[in-house]
Amino acid sequence: MSACPQASSPPSPPSPPLPADTPAGLRWIDIHEAARRSGRNDDHLGRRCKTEWTASGLAQKRPGGERNQTMWWIHESADPVFARAKHTADFDRSRLTDNQREVLARREAAIAGWRRTSGEDTDRYLDELAAGGLLISRRTLYNWFQRFSTIGPGGLVDSRWAARKPKGDDPYADFYRELEKWWLDQHQPAKKLAYAIAAAFCKTNGWAIPSYRDACRFLLFLERKHRGKVIRAREGDDAFDNQCGAFTRRDYTRIVVDGVERPMWTHDWWCADHHICDTIVTYKGHLIRPWLSAIMDIRSRKIVGYVFSPVPPDSSTVLLAFRHGIYNSDMSIPLVFYIDNGKDFDAWFMQGQTKWERKHVRVKHDIGAFKGVLGQMHVRVVHANPHKGRSKPIEPWFGTYEEQFGKLTWTYCGRSPAHKPPHLAERLKKNEAVSYEEYCASATAYIEQIYHQSPHSGHGMDGRSPAEVYAACFEQKRTTTREAADLCLRKVARDVRVRQNGVQWQGRYYGQSNLALSAHQGEQVYLFTDPNDHDRVIVRDLQLRLICEAEAAYMPPWGNTSEAEWKGAKAAMTRHNRQLKEVRDRGMGIIRDPMQILLEDRLDEAGRKPPQPPPTPGSVKMIRTGFEDEAKAEQTAFARAVGAESLSDPTSGAMSILEKLAAHNIASSSDGDDGDDGHDPWAILRSRNHE
Repeated sequence: MSACPQASSPPSPPSPPLPADTPAGLRWIDIHEAARRSGRNDDHLGRRCKTEWTASGLAQKRPGGERNQTMWWIHESADPVFARAKHTADFDRSRLTDNQREVLARREAAIAGWRRTSGEDTDRYLDELAAGGLLISRRTLYNWFQRFSTIGPGGLVDSRWAARKPKGDDPYADFYRELEKWWLDQHQPAKKLAYAIAAAFCKTNGWAIPSYRDACRFLLFLERKHRGKVIRAREGDDAFDNQCGAFTRRDYTRIVVDGVERPMWTHDWWCADHHICDTIVTYKGHLIRPWLSAIMDIRSRKIVGYVFSPVPPDSSTVLLAFRHGIYNSDMSIPLVFYIDNGKDFDAWFMQGQTKWERKHVRVKHDIGAFKGVLGQMHVRVVHANPHKGRSKPIEPWFGTYEEQFGKLTWTYCGRSPAHKPPHLAERLKKNEAVSYEEYCASATAYIEQIYHQSPHSGHGMDGRSPAEVYAACFEQKRTTTREAADLCLRKVARDVRVRQNGVQWQGRYYGQSNLALSAHQGEQVYLFTDPNDHDRVIVRDLQLRLICEAEAAYMPPWGNTSEAEWKGAKAAMTRHNRQLKEVRDRGMGIIRDPMQILLEDRLDEAGRKPPQPPPTPGSVKMIRTGFEDEAKAEQTAFARAVGAESLSDPTSGAMSILEKLAAHNIASSSDGDDGDDGHDPWAILRSRNHE
């Protein structure tokens, strides 16, 4: 039996002529071996053979290999990565950055250390590398070792590293510089427009122009590596500060008072601001977006005071929100009121000076008796940085309000047209918007029953709800009497002069038939008004001494006025002028019952429900507003009016009247009913004086 013939080996390909400077001792390798040595695929090497190495005689396509098929053959001198033996000196490290050379050295050290272990206990060695800051997997270590053994240090170079080229080597450097100049503009031109302008400019100067895709890759590099520069150039300084600028985080558990640091308590700092709600509601037949003016206690994040308004807020809205915050907190007065720089917060009657006076008047030669509502209650005002929303802690709460409540409303409209729901127009067309009153009631229920009782993840909250932190940090209560607060928490008008028809404010006349006001004709006075009641005003002189409570004058209309109304108005004027003439003829001042003057200064508390009792504070600190003496004198006059020396020791004849007054106050506070004349304290006192 004859032996099987052995297959003859494929003939060696003929050696083509090589360049004269080709080093001796190198040989030809097929494309598969070249790919294995270089770590690149066959397609990449095939393209380089066609475009680079064929022309220089370093690559040739001819048959060979095991199956004698046609393939590319590449000489080892075509690229250093094809060398059979590599050394550290063969790799040029100068084209790498300092950080890249440092990373390369760490990888070489990792390979050398693994070699010393002879590949034993690889997991333990990987743990040692991770402890040293080099966190890699077993597969990565094997790949590094294979590429280092085959190629040398060049095999450990990351393909994403960009080689550092000498300045001026890039033929498109001039174009990229021009493209960057046109694209980094606050008009925010599109990439295609900036490319067209830069290309036209470079074409005029004869500069090289890359493709549009290369230009987009360059701009993408700028966006990723120089994000702050791009935002500042295209969107401005404010956008840079909001998105890239560093900011200071405050500690919500500590506070510095008079140079002494202590834990922050409830009612130490209040922060107020306005917000236009992202829900469309109906109000008097019109579609509107309500406004919310809210005040937050910074320590507990509780919304202590808030007011909804169908129109844009003003200084009256700020006063109502501040008054609601005090009454809703059981007469607690904040230490600091943190507000922005708007005119509604900077009103004269709130701070005792206008915004212009606060910024320009350095020396006060004539300090008035009225220090503003906040000044009278000894509340320090701190203004936030202008145009810095993040400086006010209440700003993020408005986002929470819309996220947890606003988006659940049926006609939610979003904060901008880009966030408007697609179905909004259809729902508004079907008249499905809720009323303004229903929205306010639902929002109030959310604030009181959901937000205040939900866990909060803010700093210093420790997962507790605002109501829990409010109670836990209620250490000291700064307060005053309810009567003094009622007299102080009013809107004040200054530079009002008493005329022959009384005083004029916001187009209305007050005190037309008031003799006490007529005695001050020609003088300047203060008008204290309730934003919820414009039918009467309290008139005080420049030293805040009470003059009278003036009611709005009746102004008969033109046209068909009844004879009875006209005769009544004329008789009232005749009677007032006659009384005024008699007093002046006698050379006497106008004498009024002091009890009547003080009683007219009281607020009508009918319909006002008593606030819920808050947690008991650790201590109580009384604040003098300047109206305490007047409130006390008012109580004394009230007692004398009913025939008693004091409210604590009434006479037997006055007991029935006091009982009626107490019953009226209880009924007013519980039922909100004004009552008839039989239970009206003013009618009772008038009848008592008449008797």
